[in-house]
Amino acid sequence: MAANQYNGEIDITLYDKTYPMKINMNVIAKFQSETQHDYMQVSIRAMNALRKTTDLDPFDQAQVMTEAVSMFDAAWLFFLAAKEMDKTVTFEEIQEAVLYEGPLMKVEDEQVIESYPVKFANLVIFATLGVVDNAKKQ
Repeated sequence: MAANQYNGEIDITLYDKTYPMKINMNVIAKFQSETQHDYMQVSIRAMNALRKTTDLDPFDQAQVMTEAVSMFDAAWLFFLAAKEMDKTVTFEEIQEAVLYEGPLMKVEDEQVIESYPVKFANLVIFATLGVVDNAKKQ
């Protein structure tokens, strides 16, 4: 099932598996309950870190991004957002996918593979801004 961005859904690929995800108030409340971290503070920190890494080499980028986005926070938000779309997703599955995804951006077959903190930042950017185009909701 592909995500419908006009319904606040986005596809995020973790370790070669694509998960439709959705962030809503339910996800935000559960994230804060499970992590004891404020969703908006974590989100803004991730977005700010991503902005600062534009011209950094992969190791410096990984350092900045992992200081902003912990594996723990990433695993919980990915899990809760994926669980909104697919009740069969498990925390252990997402946690392992985040671990294998790793903190470093990679290039494979001339394609950039984003790291888990970058994917986290992209998820919260989408949740904050939504679809950025002039099309009407379907």
